[in-house]
Amino acid sequence: LDNVLTEQENNEFISRVDATLEECINAINEKQNTIQSGLQEAFSVDGVLDDNDAAILNWWNERGQTEKEEAQKLHDEITQIEQTAFSEGRALTGEEEEAIRQRYARIKQIELECQANNSYEMEYAQTEFQNRMQNIDAEGASKLLQQRIEGYKENEIQIKTQYDTLISQ
Repeated sequence: LDNVLTEQENNEFISRVDATLEECINAINEKQNTIQSGLQEAFSVDGVLDDNDAAILNWWNERGQTEKEEAQKLHDEITQIEQTAFSEGRALTGEEEEAIRQRYARIKQIELECQANNSYEMEYAQTEFQNRMQNIDAEGASKLLQQRIEGYKENEIQIKTQYDTLISQ
């Protein structure tokens, strides 16, 4: 009412934003753990974790880290906007409120995407694993190993090409 943020209002606001960030990071971690477990389970059918499998696992780790960094950056921007208004002894401007809303919404969007993707991807990985296990016999295992070998050979060609290109440059 007096257009001044009190210390209590500031603390409550920061606590809500901190809680939102924590929920988002928990969703990201849960997604990472679920995907990693599902992929490792699927990849371990043949008992070999090849370079392609490791690259996929690494990509998911990097993606999760990127999502965490984005959420943290948005959190920090929100906190900075709030702290500036508080330290200046004033209420938030309309522009500041809109900036906070946008950043807050993006944090919640990341969290929701992680929760939605997490459920789908977990179900997908489990179903794929079960389907592989139901259909695998000696011939299927042989085909799976041949596919892995082909993937390894293709990866080896790509690595050699990258190496040769870097040497050329």
